[in-house]
Amino acid sequence: GGLTKAAMNYLASTARHWDLVDLTKLRDVDLPGTALNQAVIESGLHVAEFPEQYGCLNMPISASWPETGRKKHLRFARRAYSGILERASEGFRIRVVDQPHLEPTVLGRIIAVEAQKRVNGQLSAPFIGSFPEVFRLLFNSLGRRGFIAIVLVEKNVELVAYRLLFKCGTKLWDYQTAYNHDYAELSPGTVLICGAIDYGFQHGCDEFDFLRGMDVYKQRWTQEFRQSKRAVIWSKRGLSQLIGSLYVRLRMPLSGSNALA
Repeated sequence: GGLTKAAMNYLASTARHWDLVDLTKLRDVDLPGTALNQAVIESGLHVAEFPEQYGCLNMPISASWPETGRKKHLRFARRAYSGILERASEGFRIRVVDQPHLEPTVLGRIIAVEAQKRVNGQLSAPFIGSFPEVFRLLFNSLGRRGFIAIVLVEKNVELVAYRLLFKCGTKLWDYQTAYNHDYAELSPGTVLICGAIDYGFQHGCDEFDFLRGMDVYKQRWTQEFRQSKRAVIWSKRGLSQLIGSLYVRLRMPLSGSNALA
């Protein structure tokens, strides 16, 4: 609430420098009265909200992984998790780093694994590796405050896979993941989610949020989802009001929208 209000006040104070603000991929931005809408109104700005095409799948966390994994539809995950445990004698292990500022080598190891990440069979452009200083700062600042958790699958000192999560209250947000393709047959991505659920339960979390997108692999875990939304914001300046009105009419369907003057 406080951060949202501060952001809207900043936009209001700098309104002469912009005409339109388009905020996408928003979670839980619902009807009038929510933090964003209230902050926009109080700052003297205008907003229109629209549902996005894709929702965010989420999975309730109500038990440890061994218990959760007993569910019939999670048989595939139970097998993968057990496979890693059965190879403990080879040095395989699953662990969670929730104080990344105390492990100065973890970022470099993550970047090295990310360099192997593939999308549709093709190497994808690195993200964490493109902004190492940003993530080092995040690890140092948010890590100290308990807002980051990194699930790792390791073989001795070798990093096999990682999953970077943000902790927001009692929610775990699934942010970035990658694995060493030499170990693809072990389904390390699946194992990481098992480890995240177990960590979440042990630390009072009640939901694992897969964030934006209805990917097939996510639907193997859960069918629960919330709608993502976007918010278009404009000011009282004549040009801004004109652009905002035209944008809403031309770029987005009016049916189902929620506009606040």
